[in-house]
Amino acid sequence: MTRKNTLKSLPTDTEFRVVGLDLAKSDVSVAAIPVDDNTPSLVDRMTYADLLDWAGKISPTLFAMAPCNGYSLLCLQLENLGHEIKVISGWTVSMWINTHLSGQKTDLNDAIALARLAVSDAELTPIRHKSITEIRIQTVQAVRQQLMSQRSKSIVSFKALAQQWGIPCAAGHRNLKKLRESIEAKVDLITRRLPMPCCFCWTQSNPSIGKSDN
Repeated sequence: MTRKNTLKSLPTDTEFRVVGLDLAKSDVSVAAIPVDDNTPSLVDRMTYADLLDWAGKISPTLFAMAPCNGYSLLCLQLENLGHEIKVISGWTVSMWINTHLSGQKTDLNDAIALARLAVSDAELTPIRHKSITEIRIQTVQAVRQQLMSQRSKSIVSFKALAQQWGIPCAAGHRNLKKLRESIEAKVDLITRRLPMPCCFCWTQSNPSIGKSDN
């Protein structure tokens, strides 16, 4: 499908049998098949705001998309506008493109494949999108996982710094009181000013150190 066959926008007074959406980070590729015509109307790039505005003006129809980051919220928004949703796996889309479009995988071809699959394959089992509660739980889990990862990296880095100053940190050591006492015993050594020759050599090898921001 070439770009010269694409439209900049879709009509709101046309009844569509199905609308295939290939989701990207900031926009979507759209393949909309009218009720009275099997030829899809194509939009190469449509923002999410424009998509929802258009979806709110057309008659209820079927929207098809593949699961990706943010798809569940879009499904809920389209359902609130009165539309039906079918989520189809990316693997199924790839197989359809390999069979019908000679493996020419593009954003528009993905949208076309989603539209065709949604209405032609009656035995296709759709993927269930998440609810608002499930999205919230997923968000909390992702944030927790990120914080746990940062904590582990910080502990490893801190132990390496402590061992550099002769402070033993055994694997699995979690006695913070003893660790603090060991660090306090080395405060004088850690905070002692470097001799002038050492400071000079270090700043010479790191010219950015000591310079003002101006």
